[in-house]
Amino acid sequence: MKQVVKEDALPLDDSFFNLSQEENEFFKDQTGIATDEELKDHILRIQKKSYKVYPYPCIRRFDFLRLKISKHPIYPTLLNLGKEGGVLLDIGCCFGNDIRKAISDGFPQEQIVGSDLRQEFWDLGRELFKTTPDKFHVPFICGDIFDDHVLNIDDEDSLVPRPLPTLRDLRSLTPLKHRTEAIHAAAIFHLFDEEHQTLLARRLASLLSFKEGSVIFGSHVGRPVKGLRTEAAGLGALGAKMFCHSDESWRSLWNDIFREGTVKIDVTLDDMQRVDLRPKAGIKYYQLTWCITRL
Repeated sequence: MKQVVKEDALPLDDSFFNLSQEENEFFKDQTGIATDEELKDHILRIQKKSYKVYPYPCIRRFDFLRLKISKHPIYPTLLNLGKEGGVLLDIGCCFGNDIRKAISDGFPQEQIVGSDLRQEFWDLGRELFKTTPDKFHVPFICGDIFDDHVLNIDDEDSLVPRPLPTLRDLRSLTPLKHRTEAIHAAAIFHLFDEEHQTLLARRLASLLSFKEGSVIFGSHVGRPVKGLRTEAAGLGALGAKMFCHSDESWRSLWNDIFREGTVKIDVTLDDMQRVDLRPKAGIKYYQLTWCITRL
C-alpha cells in the first residue's frame, strides 16, 4: 500500500503495556501461557520483532493487543452473519488478533480471509498466538490493496454468477468481489492521504455483497473538521502528515460511493486516548467508528 504516513521510529517503552481483564484472559487462553509475567515477556519479544518490520505507533503503544472488532457496535450482527454463512474479510489484519477473537466467539474459521501488506506481521501473529498452519488455517492474501494483482476491481469475470470459491484456494481478493458479507477495516484508512482513502473505500465497496445486511465497518483516527492533524504538530511525524476525515466528511465519502438509498451509514466521532504522546494543554485526539450496511 502506498502509505503516506510513516511516523518516527521512537524507542519502545514497556511502560505503555497494559491489558484489560478481557484481553489478559483472551491472550492466556489463546497462547496457553498461564502467568502475567510470562505473558508480558512473550508479548514484549513479539513487539520488538514486529517494530523492526515497520515502526507503526500502534505497535509501540501496544494497540495491536486491543480487541477492536469485538468493541465495535456491529459485532453481534457480525457473529450472526457468520452463522448464516457470511464471509468476513479483515483488511490490514496485521497479527490477526481480531480474526482470532471473532473465531473464539463463534465465527467459523473457514469463512474468514485476512489480508495485509506485510507477510511478516501475519507470521509474527502465528508466533504471538503460538499456532501452526494446521491449527489456524485462515487464508492470508499478502499484498497492496491498491494493486490490481491483489484486487482487480475492473475484472468483469467476477460479475459472472458462479459458486463462491474455496477460500483456502484464494490467490487474490478479486474472486470475492460482491461476495463478501463483512469487511473489517481498523486503523488503516488514516495511513493514507485523502485521495487514497477515497480509492480504498471504493475498492472495499467493490467487494461488498449485494445481500441485505452486508457490512463494511471499522475505526480509525479522525478529527472534528477534516484535514491534516495539525493538533499533533511538533511531535515529529505524528501530526501534520496525517489526513483525517470528520464524521461529516466520512459520511459524505460513502454517500458518493453508493447509490442513494442502497446503504445505511453510521458514523461517530469519539475522544481517543493516546498514552504514547506527550500531553499538551487543550489537545484532543479522536477516533471515527463507522459502519456501512447494505439495505
